[in-house]
Amino acid sequence: MSRSKWKGMFVCYSLYKKYLFFKKAKINNFIQIYNRSSVILNEFVGGHFKVYNGLKFINLFVTENKIGCKFGEFSFTRKLRRCIHLKSEIKKK
Repeated sequence: MSRSKWKGMFVCYSLYKKYLFFKKAKINNFIQIYNRSSVILNEFVGGHFKVYNGLKFINLFVTENKIGCKFGEFSFTRKLRRCIHLKSEIKKK
């Protein structure tokens, strides 16, 4: 179920405040994010973030194409696995 339009987009206030502090101080370090449900705003364009996927942090550079998406869309939590025994059967044929 999607979020109501009258509520607006969800952005973690502490993340927004931290980004503005880094931008004002002209610090180019990555900002670590555990909250994957926050929406990427216009102000975040050009920012460097590290999004946590449950195992490690994944680097994310925000561009204009990513505005309106959530941070979680760019850090995958599951690893794609393929059947090894099927590959060996294909090679034998």
